[in-house]
Amino acid sequence: MAKVLLIQPNYDVSTPYRWKSEAWMPLALVSLATYLKNKGAHEAKILDRNLEYDNKRLINLLKKFNPDIVGLTCYTSPAIKDVMQMSKIVKENSKAMVIIGGPHATLEPKSLLDYPYIDYVVRGEGGRTLA
Repeated sequence: MAKVLLIQPNYDVSTPYRWKSEAWMPLALVSLATYLKNKGAHEAKILDRNLEYDNKRLINLLKKFNPDIVGLTCYTSPAIKDVMQMSKIVKENSKAMVIIGGPHATLEPKSLLDYPYIDYVVRGEGGRTLA
């Protein structure tokens, strides 16, 4: 059984237009975690960086949960900066494999694979691939 940490990146990255909105449930990650749980093969946790944007929290979770896989969803937006930062933090603080999914991974996989802290990119629906 693998331990999987799924992370929703922070979307308020203090850009000049400073997009503000209410936090919303990361349904894609909830769906993935449910799929993994129903398959009975993996234990999954979700971290939403829109609610907990603290690198110390991420590092503590990596050490306490000790995931085998960290999956990050990535949109083509300013949030990609948070994805890059988190993938580096994951690699520096754990032995977890870093997998990126989501719209940006589907449309521009090479841009992510060129980053040294990302191991794999999943295009399209990721449930079966992740399981």
